[in-house]
Formats: sequence, structure tokens, C-alpha cells
Amino acid sequence: MPPAVVLPPSPLIPEKRKAEAPAEVSFQEQALLDSINQARQEHGLSALATDAGLMNVAREWALYLAPTRSIFHRTSADLGVQRTQCQLGLISENLFASTGPFEAGEIVVGWLNSPPHRKALLDASSTLQGVGLAPMPGGGFVAVFNGGG
Repeated sequence: MPPAVVLPPSPLIPEKRKAEAPAEVSFQEQALLDSINQARQEHGLSALATDAGLMNVAREWALYLAPTRSIFHRTSADLGVQRTQCQLGLISENLFASTGPFEAGEIVVGWLNSPPHRKALLDASSTLQGVGLAPMPGGGFVAVFNGGG
């Protein structure tokens, strides 16, 4: 896993906004969203609301990465654009790739066992989340988590 990316809060967007519910969430995406919230609650943090804008950001990046069969973070500039488009004060990103099947909880445990990913996942100032999953050619998948607030 590449290190997590966390952009510092933007002074341009001082107000936290409410989540906009996504139109549809797949069973696999919901399992990952639920596992993230379970981990946060186990660490004394509030659950993250699922946000349509962050779901789109995460899904687009997962779909971009999957055909490459590799994972790499967006540039800070690109994440900054995403943060502005989603009207967020902060945005973070975790990535995961597997060549075989994985349960949502196993992905979250992997992130929790990596200090930079753990920091992004358990950021107390995050209030919103989005995830994206995409199959890779030849098997496996890419998972993306974007947190924000």
C-alpha cells in the first residue's frame, strides 16, 4: 500500500457541510463503509456519513487505477481540486489492491495496521466518507477510501 495522503484543512471552506446521500451503493461498498465506521466507533470516534461527492471521487479513482493493475495516489493538486469540488475543508485518501478476494473488514484492518492509513481513517475531524471498488483485469480489485470534512 502506498502511504495515505491527507491534505491539511483549507481556510477557504470554513464550514463543514452535510452529506449528500449517493443514489446507489453496492453491497460490497456498503460492507466497506460499515467496516470503516465500525473501526472508528471501536476507537471512540463518530461514524462517517456516506457522501455522494466523495463516493464519486473514490469510484472514479478506483476505475482509473484498476486497468493499470497498480495503485498510486492522486497528486496533492488533484486532491485539492477534488476537495474544492466537494466543498470540503479537508480530504484524505487510502488505497488497497488485491489479486484475490478480500473481506471489507480485512481491508480496514490492513489500513489500521499502517500508521499513515490509520491516521487518515481515524481522523477525528473527518465527518464524511466515500469508497470505490473496481475489478482489475485478470482478477483482483482496487479499493479507494476518501474521507473529508
